[in-house]
Amino acid sequence: MTRSGVLLAGLILAHSWYPPECCSDGDCRAVPCEQISTDPRAPGQIVYGDHAAGKEEIRQSPDGQCHVCARPSSWKMFCVWMPKDLTS
Repeated sequence: MTRSGVLLAGLILAHSWYPPECCSDGDCRAVPCEQISTDPRAPGQIVYGDHAAGKEEIRQSPDGQCHVCARPSSWKMFCVWMPKDLTS
């Protein structure tokens, strides 16, 4: 398998566990957990960069990493995964 084939296979597998209601066309990705925070102006919201979501969108991460699902052109995060120790 070529390098590009290995990379493509890795990208496909990386998206394989995201549920369809959260991810479409590669909207989901792993992100550093320290870049996700609560919004001081809206305590029920979490933010990642220019994206925001309600705390009800947080799910327990199956791999112990943080993940977000958001389109670059939208402020809304569809789903957020965080490790159990960060969600409790």
